[in-house]
Amino acid sequence: MRLLLVPSLAGLLLAAAVQPGLAQSAEPVPAAPGGAAKITASSFVSRATQSDLLEIESSRLAEKHAKSENVRQFAQQMVEDHTKSSAKLKDTLAKSKVQQPTSLDGTHKRKLEELQKTKEDGFDSAYMRMQVAAHEDAVKLFRNYSTNGDDSNLQAFAADTLPVLEAHLRHAKGMAPARSKKPAS
Repeated sequence: MRLLLVPSLAGLLLAAAVQPGLAQSAEPVPAAPGGAAKITASSFVSRATQSDLLEIESSRLAEKHAKSENVRQFAQQMVEDHTKSSAKLKDTLAKSKVQQPTSLDGTHKRKLEELQKTKEDGFDSAYMRMQVAAHEDAVKLFRNYSTNGDDSNLQAFAADTLPVLEAHLRHAKGMAPARSKKPAS
């Protein structure tokens, strides 16, 4: 059995090398230092824009529906800062072929719709939980792209924007309701 397996395996490898349809045709993306995945400019721009759009739209909703003045003030700051971030990204892309999305994708629309359906009593906490999660994702994205991106102008944008996102995350975590912890068994 072992004798048949070796020639069969060698034959498959040879066939894959000779026949392009059996071999992988896409070039692998090299891993970034530290094990972080490389991210393309197009992917970064799409994800960063979706993040900004969700922050702006959810925060506009919070400006209208939040019960707490602190939450409304936080929401106002998010609208201002993420509008500036979007404009800065648009300026950075002026000489690039990368296109910036103009509306929320399906995933982010659903998140916004979920927040819109939240009852009044739970709105503030739902909004703040959303802010923590969104900013955790944004910080990871911007940190990764600032060191592992494939476009130096966008890397500089990510590095410049990262401290603002980190400040937002700290602020949001300070305001978010404590997550319930399950007792250790």
